[in-house]
Amino acid sequence: MPKWRVVGAGGAVVASGSLPSKPAPRGKNIPLGSLSVDLAKLHAPVKYRLVVELAGTRFHNGWDFWVYPANVDAKAPADVLITSAWPEAEAKLAAGGKVLFVAKEFGADDPKMSTVPIFWNHLMNPNGTTFLGLLNNTAHPALKGFPTGASCDWQWIDVMATTHALNMNDLPRELEPIVQSIDDWNRGWKLGLLYECAVGKGKLMVCAIDLDAAHIGTPSLKKSVLDYMASAAFQPTVQVGAEQMRASLTVKPAAGPAPRPAPTSPDLVDPGQIRQRQRPQN
Repeated sequence: MPKWRVVGAGGAVVASGSLPSKPAPRGKNIPLGSLSVDLAKLHAPVKYRLVVELAGTRFHNGWDFWVYPANVDAKAPADVLITSAWPEAEAKLAAGGKVLFVAKEFGADDPKMSTVPIFWNHLMNPNGTTFLGLLNNTAHPALKGFPTGASCDWQWIDVMATTHALNMNDLPRELEPIVQSIDDWNRGWKLGLLYECAVGKGKLMVCAIDLDAAHIGTPSLKKSVLDYMASAAFQPTVQVGAEQMRASLTVKPAAGPAPRPAPTSPDLVDPGQIRQRQRPQN
């Protein structure tokens, strides 16, 4: 008989049941039935796992899913400015304030994120993306209200699908992102989706994810970040100059289409170029 259970944090079973007995030949994708769980009764935000198994055997399968509150109060605290305009952010920081800077404009060196990682190199990806996963600081309190592991999972895919990663190559080496996008190994840029730093007397949180986008997990992520910024724990230790941050976050208008870079190694050869070289001459 097929049995199912929903497992929450710490392995606690929060819901369970069984499905009707029926033949299920291996490899035939036989539907076993349907189940229903009232998610409104589950604690949120929490990562859960649905496990289906055949009673009396070791055959089982599982699927992770995330439950978020239906209503989230993600208003900015009175002492936190949320802005996408750097001059406004810089003025607040100069006065010793707290700023959540949400990037809305991206330059040529801020690569587009992807919901599907590349498997060879970035020139073989027709969308120009170079996504190889995420490295998340799970111990950081800014992520306390947004359940996550150390790597990319479906809850991140939902909130980051339409954004770019911010190039941090010119920022201090010791500045480590809270959420870092892993770049193509041929290039290895330091890319951030969420990071914090001190700018003069002010405290800055930079986010490349649109925290007001209509995604299920976005309100919880926004609240998690703002709750941290409102707390006494928000004490960025890496100091970055205002001019350096301005150069990093202010996007200059492009003069025209950026030229395609020439391959610098065999791994970076565009397959289209290979086909052209192999085309017979008339």
